[in-house]
Amino acid sequence: MPEGPSGPAASVAASPPRGTRWRRRWRSTKLVVRDHSMEPGLRPGDRLLLDPLAYRDRAPERGDVVVIADPTAPERLLLKRVVGTPGDFVRITRDGAHRLETPSRPGAAPPDGALEELEVPPGHLFVLSDRPTRTRDSRQFGPVPIASVAGRVWYRYGPRARRGELGAAALSEP
Repeated sequence: MPEGPSGPAASVAASPPRGTRWRRRWRSTKLVVRDHSMEPGLRPGDRLLLDPLAYRDRAPERGDVVVIADPTAPERLLLKRVVGTPGDFVRITRDGAHRLETPSRPGAAPPDGALEELEVPPGHLFVLSDRPTRTRDSRQFGPVPIASVAGRVWYRYGPRARRGELGAAALSEP
């Protein structure tokens, strides 16, 4: 390992393996956003890259933007954000849903404003649109099987002014 002025160069070990980003870009599928369900982070006309092998070595995580097969019309693809992973407790409201640290008491009625509370079953995800009104997501069709996930959206290549890798911070920008 090369030596730096203060000892071994740690930055060499911290960087990703050479070519990792190139390989991910090469295997990615290009997508164009067609609706308003993920606004304000993703807008109609945004051009995205989907990594179909993103979950080969790791499980989906809360906050990931994924493409799933529509449970009612499997030939149609939906762009959604993962809110709950297997074993998470989720509270559903009219305005969306959020993960609970601890579930409500068994048999107790959901608190005011909550429509339902549920545990995400093994092998499933709870997904939502970023724009919770007038969109379809797990609040309507329930948790989706992880097997129905086509991949993870990781990069926006258009429009040029908003180009870059996508993470939770990048998608919360107006």
